[in-house]
Amino acid sequence: MLDMPIKQVYRLREKVNYHAVRVFAQKSQPELVTEWLGR
Repeated sequence: MLDMPIKQVYRLREKVNYHAVRVFAQKSQPELVTEWLGR
């Protein structure tokens, strides 16, 4: 892997997962996600 600290790698993976989940959710059911994120 790249020469990065493990914490940084985990943070990057969390960001990627978070964005992937949001994009996927918005494609599949936007109304539910908007309500869920708006809480």
